[in-house]
Amino acid sequence: MRRITRPFRHAAAAFLLVLVSGFLRILPRAWVGRAGYVFGLFIGCIARRQNRLVKRQLSAYLDTPPAAGKTWGDLGRRLFELMDAKRQLTMVRISDQGRQIFEEARSEGRGILVATLHLGHWELMAAALVQAGYAFKSIAAKPKSSPIHDRLSATRASLGIRIIHPGRGARDALRELKAGGTVSLFIDQKTGERSRTLEFLGHSAPTPLTFDRLREASQAISLMVWNYRSEEGHYTIEVARIDGKDPLKAATRHAEQLIRTYPEQWIWFHKRWDNDVDRSR
Repeated sequence: MRRITRPFRHAAAAFLLVLVSGFLRILPRAWVGRAGYVFGLFIGCIARRQNRLVKRQLSAYLDTPPAAGKTWGDLGRRLFELMDAKRQLTMVRISDQGRQIFEEARSEGRGILVATLHLGHWELMAAALVQAGYAFKSIAAKPKSSPIHDRLSATRASLGIRIIHPGRGARDALRELKAGGTVSLFIDQKTGERSRTLEFLGHSAPTPLTFDRLREASQAISLMVWNYRSEEGHYTIEVARIDGKDPLKAATRHAEQLIRTYPEQWIWFHKRWDNDVDRSR
């Protein structure tokens, strides 16, 4: 029954998002995040199965986990901010040090491979980087065909975010890097790609090899780019260069530290850990 009614539910949800987007435009900018937080709390209450997963993972992988409601509230905040992205972009800034590191990397004339994670507001982060002149392509899963995902794709396109889908898209990413361009990808989720096992928040987790394979094939410069929200509601984008023999492992360690520092700003309903999976061979 859920499969049969899915198109209707998605269409209704997409229509609701259109109505909400129109409503958000008449709200003061600062109120948008607050309204989204309340909406996120509501979603957490009705999404019982996902909420159980969030609670289980928070307690299993953090010594001092925040309340599950805070993670849902933060997710709702980010959703509403995305629907009001043009105004909310003024709340995003790139740190001076981040700009310097990015400029130094670009001056070397090689491709730049960016590792990032689902922390803070990654959609606004991407839009802010594009707006600041740091054009790039991001590797992301191909969205399912539905009104909601179609709207997300349209929003990304309107913000100048260019997406490369996995699979054959790896060739496009490699071509972009060899031409001196910039490609970003997330390193904090389990995917269907070939993986190797790395420790993540104290437990073994399959980590896709896409970053390693692109770096080795292109000899691109490795950067870690992330963002976080302050108590005042502003997002700051930071950049760090990743050197050493194992940049993916170093980036994963960095991601762990960030998640422990801002646990409510990460996505906890993704099934990140699966100790029985090792696709490195």
